[in-house]
Amino acid sequence: MRNHLRSRAKVKSMDINNPIVYALDIGVYNLGAYSQILASTTTAWCRLPSLPTSLVGIEYSGTTSSGQFRLSGEWSAKCGRSIEDLAQAMASDLEEGKAIALGFEAPMWFPTQRAHSPSLSLFSQRFSEEKGHEWYLQAGAAATLKAISLGCLLFSQINGLGVRWAPSTNPDSWRKGNRTLMLFEAFVAGDYKLSRPYGVPVAAANEWDAVTAAVSWFLAHGFRSHEPSMQPTNLLYKAGSSQIGGVISVWSIICGTSIPPVHVEGPLDCEIVAMRNQTAD
Repeated sequence: MRNHLRSRAKVKSMDINNPIVYALDIGVYNLGAYSQILASTTTAWCRLPSLPTSLVGIEYSGTTSSGQFRLSGEWSAKCGRSIEDLAQAMASDLEEGKAIALGFEAPMWFPTQRAHSPSLSLFSQRFSEEKGHEWYLQAGAAATLKAISLGCLLFSQINGLGVRWAPSTNPDSWRKGNRTLMLFEAFVAGDYKLSRPYGVPVAAANEWDAVTAAVSWFLAHGFRSHEPSMQPTNLLYKAGSSQIGGVISVWSIICGTSIPPVHVEGPLDCEIVAMRNQTAD
């Protein structure tokens, strides 16, 4: 956090027709023998000001800490790896009256089986497409734990900038302007992990996953493209779907630890968006 934070003005009325979608690819640490870290964090975020006309032909430029995706024409999207930069960007958009959606590519809620079966099974997948990548396996569980820490850091930075934010997991309430920040989960794994375009280097693979997550949200919410590379899209899980025994919300944990605590409006089980890889069977 900077030592001298400038005071932010009152947030303007929200422009719901032109949302800005942020997505954070949480990533995990790679560990070697004796739990030694072999690689640095793979966390990367992107800011999509609009839906690109195509995913074919996208190019990446920049460094490992800050970069930009570009497409022929005027479309571009900023990306980076600094949570402080992410907070600054979100705060500026909120200040300007932008409608903001924020998604983490990590399990952001998980079911609780209060009434266990005779087999005493504790865990089950949340939706069919999660099979093989369940929330409780090593990669998913590690991403959730990391998401809590990163989320707390992100919102503490935004609070320090003096910007008001009101989160919701309810898309309808958000569209009506009742809340300024739409929260969702993105699923980028298995058949839902898109191949990188030729113009996106391996070093920007995590940034590309963040772009995939943000594009998935646009498509799941009615923003359409006629390009084959951007079809089909899936709303893998609708917010508020029935979960026997209830769920624990990671978003509520993150926002509840803010100073002051912030209540997340809407169902505990936020929506999950994804985009299927065309090469998948």
